[in-house]
Amino acid sequence: MECAAKEYGDCTSWGHEEVDVLFLYRDKYGRHTPDETVKVCMCQAHRSVLEKYQGGRPLEMRGEEVGWALHEDLFAPFSTHNKTYTYLKIHMKRQETPEYKFCLINGRDIEKFRELMSAADTDIVYISEEGIFLTHGNVGVIEMKPVTGDYDIDVLKNLPTYYKPALEYTIVEGQDWFGQLRVEENPTLETEYTIEAALPCVQAYFAQKWEDQFRSDFKECLDFMDNIDRALVDIKKLRETSPHSEEALLALVRRLTDALCADDRECIAEMQEAGELTEEVLWITYVLANHELFWSHIPGRNLRKNIQLIKLFIHAGLHDILLLVAISGERERCLDNHHRTHHDILHENAYVVRYLVPKYVQPRTLIKLRDSNDVTYTSAYTYYTEFCNALYNCNPFCDKEEPFEKNETILLHLLKCVVEELPTQKEFQADYEALLEKMKEENEKWGYDKYREKK
Repeated sequence: MECAAKEYGDCTSWGHEEVDVLFLYRDKYGRHTPDETVKVCMCQAHRSVLEKYQGGRPLEMRGEEVGWALHEDLFAPFSTHNKTYTYLKIHMKRQETPEYKFCLINGRDIEKFRELMSAADTDIVYISEEGIFLTHGNVGVIEMKPVTGDYDIDVLKNLPTYYKPALEYTIVEGQDWFGQLRVEENPTLETEYTIEAALPCVQAYFAQKWEDQFRSDFKECLDFMDNIDRALVDIKKLRETSPHSEEALLALVRRLTDALCADDRECIAEMQEAGELTEEVLWITYVLANHELFWSHIPGRNLRKNIQLIKLFIHAGLHDILLLVAISGERERCLDNHHRTHHDILHENAYVVRYLVPKYVQPRTLIKLRDSNDVTYTSAYTYYTEFCNALYNCNPFCDKEEPFEKNETILLHLLKCVVEELPTQKEFQADYEALLEKMKEENEKWGYDKYREKK
């Protein structure tokens, strides 16, 4: 079976199933018969938008016959009065880095577009559908199949153009009828599709979706930060003494993140002068930029190697604690069979370590920590060797304590700096050479530089 709405919009094999629809018999004479429930096959995409149209109520349709009601009432949102769009990602042949092109298709023959595009450009590997949505009366957008990734949302909300079928028709008249026929018998990319400006409501809709995602990540980030060693970052105490409400804090983190991505130094300087770059603003910005579930995959928005952010920590006198957080990171310690627990990770950051050591902090320099009301000290090298990396895996087939792997690239750099600082200490030299040899052997075994940080 195929989706009954297929003629109204692109349908893949995405979740086809029979859905109960209440058929309300109504004829032109006003006669009624008892209502009945009928089965209608539809994809999950079309079903979701129909449920939104009917306010979450059970689906229903009116008409004299089921077939007529399907097309004249139930699937009315997908008629020619509305425009159904498909958001496509065009995957190009991989050069040094993956390359993608994006477009919005206003039309129903997606397969024809794939065929024409692939024939026109031999560098296209394949074309994937990232989302299906429609506009209603050019004033609103109803999403059908979600675009969820931050990279896809960012591209879509800024996409200046979309492809729309060309309106090249000729009027054909009969004795008592007339109709429209396409002029082009063998459509090409140029005759079948034209490029026009994307509707503002489409851009506004996905711009808001991007804002909603950032807000959600921010709230989850605050919850996650309770996992970080409070001797390093005590987010609970910072929030209790904060002058900012949660909404104001969100606005500051959002503004700083955007300024760092755009390298807007004037904006950053204004925030510093206004006293807005508080400790909690800096830490939340850093965690959002280094957490596996929250960091951005949009080119230019990944702040893991942002020097300006590191300099803000240096200016605030927090770079020694930042160094320790960058060495260990943090993560969900109790793993279960849910995918999320295995990726709830604030990653360590070798780049930050290399930037700060030894220019700003020597690896054996003591760093002051907050430990309840007492003060303790540690060094970057000692902290690496001693920080806890225990995990509890409570999966039914596992149920055991196990350590997560520490970042040996960071250890190699710390040992290198210790050796340069203390060239006469033979034990550090031996540890450094042994680790270096181990890493070289593993690289040869795997056939690539296992320890090189990914771009």
